Amino acid sequence: MLNSILRKFIRDKNLIEPVEFVIKVSLVYFIWRCLKYLGETYPGFLWGGWSWFYDFIGNLLANCDAAILSVLGYKFVHQGRNIVVEGARGIYFSDLCLGIAPLFIFSGIILLFGNNHKAKVWFIPMGLILIFWINVFRLLALILIQVHHKEYFQFAHEYLYVAVTYGIIFLMVIWWMNKLAFKK
Repeated sequence: MLNSILRKFIRDKNLIEPVEFVIKVSLVYFIWRCLKYLGETYPGFLWGGWSWFYDFIGNLLANCDAAILSVLGYKFVHQGRNIVVEGARGIYFSDLCLGIAPLFIFSGIILLFGNNHKAKVWFIPMGLILIFWINVFRLLALILIQVHHKEYFQFAHEYLYVAVTYGIIFLMVIWWMNKLAFKK
């Protein structure tokens, strides 16, 4: 539908698909920002499901990292979303650090782009699992950087996550668009 509307307004046919893609990505981002605003403004949003989901993901991430730290032999205290490794200040897995925005945006882009619905059924869950585990290891890396190289913590927290996580998501989306999005 959007494609046919764009064909009426855009003369250069080579621009239709890129413009359509930008509009769809913008729509996904807009929906995400609206949901996020509602979830943060109204405590009972989605009958409490919004807060529950954030707590569930935060605790799941912290539990995964606590299990890995335990296997690695670190001494730490873990309670809820907090992990404090001996010799470090500790980390709280805040809502902004849970990777929920990338999960939503990735899913939305895949849902809106392409007609290969069978591939969407397996590609979206696979991508969500991959993004989740990227976040587990990102947060684990932040904990270990805090313990062993405090001076790099801020850089890793602010820039490394963005480059690695969004880089991998970008590559997954490009792969989706080039290999799987459309039935052949």
